[in-house]
Amino acid sequence: MRFLKRATPKKYPTRDISGLFRRRWEIETDLAHIKTTMIMDFLRTRTPDMVRKEIWAHLLGYNLMRTLMWDAAEHGRVAPLRLSFKGAMQETMALWPFSASAARQRDLTAYYDALLRAIRTHKLPFRPNRYEPRVRKRRPKSYPLMTKPRDQLKMELLTANP
Repeated sequence: MRFLKRATPKKYPTRDISGLFRRRWEIETDLAHIKTTMIMDFLRTRTPDMVRKEIWAHLLGYNLMRTLMWDAAEHGRVAPLRLSFKGAMQETMALWPFSASAARQRDLTAYYDALLRAIRTHKLPFRPNRYEPRVRKRRPKSYPLMTKPRDQLKMELLTANP
């Protein structure tokens, strides 16, 4: 393996590498938010074109939520990464019904300010150098997958157990 050169400490300082490793946690939690919080762990579409559209729609929603969080952080002088993504989504969904009445009353600025204040209430604790084991919390169920329509399965269940 003579073609591989050893990385010199001057070229890649330990401090830089450890900083990148710390940022890895943020990247992993962002991907987990897209998959879990935004319920994208299971894609519902079937064709490759629609799968691409579904992924892009989730990424658009994620970026819109992050933009809201950034704006809330700027107005409240808080670091944007210290705000909870799930909390921001919950506040947005909770205040969503009031957006229509705010639009009718032409009071969108007050609605938006209230939304940003609500998002700012969900601050995350400062946790530098955080790491967690890669394990699954819940065990999978031992039931078979539903491969037939529910009505048909109910009929089979009734006829199997007289």
